[in-house]
Amino acid sequence: MNQKDALLLSITTFITIVAWIGFNIYHATVTSTIPESLQKKVQPIEGKFDTEVIESVKKRQKVQPVSVPPAATESAILTTPKATTSAQEKEEEEEEVGLEL
Repeated sequence: MNQKDALLLSITTFITIVAWIGFNIYHATVTSTIPESLQKKVQPIEGKFDTEVIESVKKRQKVQPVSVPPAATESAILTTPKATTSAQEKEEEEEEVGLEL
């Protein structure tokens, strides 16, 4: 392979690569991954908040659920497990209880 053939091959390869990259960029900009039906439903979110509504929500009364009493939920959260005693300590406790009766 002489210099002329190598130059022709490298120019052809360069043009092919540039065309390939160009077509990929064009394809990525033209096609969309979001279906058209969903695109119609999607709307941009506004960056402002209604402060009156936020204040009214803050002033609402807090309501306890009827099905679960508040004491039951607090006791379940606040209870700590008790340490178990050995068999010998249990026997001593039973003897003490038996003597007290």
